[in-house]
Amino acid sequence: MHPRDRAHPGGALPAAANRTVKWMCIDANGVQTFIKADKRTLIQQFDLAIPIRDMRLLDSAAATSQRGNIAVREGAIVFSIDYAQLIITAEKAIVPQPPVGKVEHSEFVEKLLAAVREAAFARAHAEEVGEEASSLHSGSMSHSYNPELPSQPFELVALEAALKAVCASYDIKAKQLGATINPMCDALLKKVKTSTLDAMRRLKTKHQRLLSAVSTLRGELESFLKDDDDIAKMCLSRRADLSRDLVPGSSNANATLRRSSTLGRVVSGGSPKLNRQLSDSSGPLSPGAQELLDAEGDAEAMEEVENLLESYFILIDRTWDRLTSLEEDMKDTESYVNIDLDSSQNRLFRLDIILTAAAFSIEIFHVMAGILGENVPIPKQITQTVAQFWEVSLFDQSGRTTDRLSCTCRVTKISSRHNL
Repeated sequence: MHPRDRAHPGGALPAAANRTVKWMCIDANGVQTFIKADKRTLIQQFDLAIPIRDMRLLDSAAATSQRGNIAVREGAIVFSIDYAQLIITAEKAIVPQPPVGKVEHSEFVEKLLAAVREAAFARAHAEEVGEEASSLHSGSMSHSYNPELPSQPFELVALEAALKAVCASYDIKAKQLGATINPMCDALLKKVKTSTLDAMRRLKTKHQRLLSAVSTLRGELESFLKDDDDIAKMCLSRRADLSRDLVPGSSNANATLRRSSTLGRVVSGGSPKLNRQLSDSSGPLSPGAQELLDAEGDAEAMEEVENLLESYFILIDRTWDRLTSLEEDMKDTESYVNIDLDSSQNRLFRLDIILTAAAFSIEIFHVMAGILGENVPIPKQITQTVAQFWEVSLFDQSGRTTDRLSCTCRVTKISSRHNL
């Protein structure tokens, strides 16, 4: 089982669980209906088999760390990655009302509607073509013609729309960061400035946030690809069809129950021509042949989900590689800046030693003059003219200036290390 499926410690329900929220429901034909209800009422109204704690993932006021999960439950998928938040079932998608000013959420809803309506149009067109082909073959063949419809289940259409929007958004942000960070690194390699270091620090913060979000989505998809049970749970339409076949007293109820229990543990090793060979045979299918045909359908449904997750895992992994490469470039630039600052500090150390030695040599005369000043007679050459007085004053001031320069070197070393 997926790690997030484990029950969390119990406790009182938060006040947000009873807050009334406006929801938009999208059916398989792309028709929108709006309802206003709290989370518990929504679960009861649509008969969603999800715990109330999973609804916190759809709360816009929740922390960003809580909006990076894909929870697969019995008959529903709770998708909450960044701004893309929705509940996916076999027949509908439920989206919470976007907060005011959230442009990305509104664009995501439009993309979701466009994808659902496009899939509905393709499915209707395929059914129309199938009916025409069936009528053409009805006179020459003893059995009905059943063409394979090239349409995805509704849950995969909605899931693909959400993954596509999020992956595209992360990829665009990664490219924008790369276009900004690379010139900044080049500028630091030429000359280290405090303003450039501050700008790089802000970019590094944005990079870390984006890398964390991309790593979260990448980890989610990777964990699903490693767990066959979660992939089987994602076959919502297939499981719904099997549940509808479980009619009490029917002859194939037991066989359907066995197929439903083994969904997720089917190995796709059967012949791809099994469906065609069984349909070409004359007469009704035997129970064993029908069970094999259903098992083949289970494997195909799981394979379709796995292919979808794998394709978007490749896309998000490419974005993750780009962000990781940017992180390495920033670390290399930081190392170079550290080396350059260390070299500058070494030069300041040498200058500090020289100034300290000069100041010490001058201070000896100051000390001796202070001790013997009252007992040593002042030469007449110094007291006769003003110019000689200024010479003595400038000599004393040079010693004090040397002390100030030495202190300035120490402060410069400390401030340069603090800016880095």
